[in-house]
Amino acid sequence: MSQRASRLAGALVLAVALALLGVNLFALSRGCHQLGPVAGGAVAPAFSLPALRGGPVSLEGLRGTPVLIDFWAAWCAPCIRAMPLLARIQREQGRALRILSVNVDGDRESAARQDAETGSALTMLFDEDGGLARRYGVETLPHLVLIDRGGKVARVFVGEVREPTLREALRALTAAR
Repeated sequence: MSQRASRLAGALVLAVALALLGVNLFALSRGCHQLGPVAGGAVAPAFSLPALRGGPVSLEGLRGTPVLIDFWAAWCAPCIRAMPLLARIQREQGRALRILSVNVDGDRESAARQDAETGSALTMLFDEDGGLARRYGVETLPHLVLIDRGGKVARVFVGEVREPTLREALRALTAAR
């Protein structure tokens, strides 16, 4: 490699490093350093999101009922595989639990298809601007957040969760009064 090409490559590496540093500093200045999965015991961030069927759904409107928020996307195969289990759990629990399936990629067609395939058991919501996913620190899908009756985060599951693990967490939460 010639000396000129070597200097050019070095300058390019430096420019990329400075650009990345600038992006990170900008993100920190906007409060992004606080992002990360919400922790157990924290108050769940409030929200109101449009639903596939009916009007908007708010977390505040569900206070007094345990809530499981399922963040998912149409391209996420593990998310899609989990839907039948979540629908089955919702049917078994009835009003003792509310499962909210929050679509993070804005794919209403896929949400309607999943709604039909699960027999409309889940409440399909749309996080159209990604704001809720950011407030909950969602970086990986699937991402489940279990919220107790008082509106506090009881448990967070990042990635695929085994059915017995999920059922045990739900059992502990729905049994607690």
